[in-house]
Amino acid sequence: SLASAIDDSLRSKFNPADIQRVIGSWRRMAAGEEHDAPLPGGSTDPMMRQQANSFIDGLPVTLFHDATQHSWARELEAHAHVVEDEFCSVIEGGELERRGNNVWIGLGDIRDETTVAYGPEWRTLGLLDRGVWDPVNTKLFPRTTALLHDSGTPCVEAFFAKMPAETSIQAHSDGCNFHLTSHLGIVVPEGKCWLKVGEEQRFWQRGKVMLFDTSVMHSAANEAPTDRYVLMLRVWHPSLSDLEVEALSWIFKCLDDPALLAPVAEVSETPARATARAKQVPAKGGSRQERRLAAKAAKKKAKKAATAGFG
Repeated sequence: SLASAIDDSLRSKFNPADIQRVIGSWRRMAAGEEHDAPLPGGSTDPMMRQQANSFIDGLPVTLFHDATQHSWARELEAHAHVVEDEFCSVIEGGELERRGNNVWIGLGDIRDETTVAYGPEWRTLGLLDRGVWDPVNTKLFPRTTALLHDSGTPCVEAFFAKMPAETSIQAHSDGCNFHLTSHLGIVVPEGKCWLKVGEEQRFWQRGKVMLFDTSVMHSAANEAPTDRYVLMLRVWHPSLSDLEVEALSWIFKCLDDPALLAPVAEVSETPARATARAKQVPAKGGSRQERRLAAKAAKKKAKKAATAGFG
């Protein structure tokens, strides 16, 4: 199976003693195990729980991290005007609709039991997905992309996130504790948009970075009559070792391209095959956007079937 082939590759590519936590995490995920436990402290608040099917033992839990302790976050804040100027210019100039890839994809378009809490209105515009940069959207946002590179931001995913006026996100966990989530406020109706992680609530601010643990139950709301936009990042948990980050990155690469494994894992349908099959939809069978969505949905379904979701 793909799961056992990845397990074998981890032990041959790395010293198992250096990445034992990663191997254990992968095996638990493959076995269908999920971490679900209250946070230390004895709180009975249902928000004070950590839930993750992608879980690495021993990573400390902090609801909101101090972003100023990270050089990359300080760099993002110092150059937040660059991101805001570029974003507003692209949006207002109409370039996005003409040239963008997967423009404002909603989780309603890829709905499953893990995304229902977000509601159909929450939308994203991707720049980076599990270490792979979008070749179209990064050209539309070259200064933002350069800032993420130059600042050394340890991101695995990067995308703009839109939360429409007067909408909310129900309490949920993102299911992974080895990534933290970071938001850089771009267009923010201040005082009207809040995020609650566990029992702590904070408000988004324009040009400011928030860094928080989304393996803990969290919810959000935009109570303003205008939309909220942030640059949203998934970053590596700072308590991971460099080798653990490398091993986790290797898993993601294998999930995207099982041909990296030797021998190639035998699965009913690899993500690459599913994507190729989805792209065979005739041109008259839908718009370019619809065909892209079909390819993305097929790829996600194949990955989920093979791995039960990781990261």
